[in-house]
Amino acid sequence: MIFVSVGTSNKGFDRLLRACDQIALRTGLPFFAQTGSSAYTPNHLPYQTWLSRAEMQERYQAASAFIVHGGFGTLSETLKYGKPVFVVARRLEDGEAVNNQTDLAIKLHSLGLVQYVEKLEELESALLLRETYQQQANVLKTTIPAIIQNYITNLTFP
Repeated sequence: MIFVSVGTSNKGFDRLLRACDQIALRTGLPFFAQTGSSAYTPNHLPYQTWLSRAEMQERYQAASAFIVHGGFGTLSETLKYGKPVFVVARRLEDGEAVNNQTDLAIKLHSLGLVQYVEKLEELESALLLRETYQQQANVLKTTIPAIIQNYITNLTFP
């Protein structure tokens, strides 16, 4: 099963869901989508609007590949599994994002950690080659929690 996740943004990602729905229709590939705040309702693939953390973990484990937006949280979760990750970044110009997700996707692609799909027309052919991508389990690390902790620890009050 190819797991599609659009994340928890309050902005929809209809463009991605519409493309995956059409790919499911044309190819018969098994999909499951987490649709979040999107307005588009898939017709050819099973979906659920929101999933609990436990349900997300179950889907991650059951998936053979992932199609995800370019958010750090979803990327760091899916990369742990060593399965092909296809990133379709949300775009500011389409009203899908509040920040640019392409930079992270391009960087992770350059490191060989994900397949960055810039044009949705290329997603189907990339998916059909998914078994040729060799992915290793990776853990993205951030120092943000340590930076916040250090900041809070060093706060001084008058």
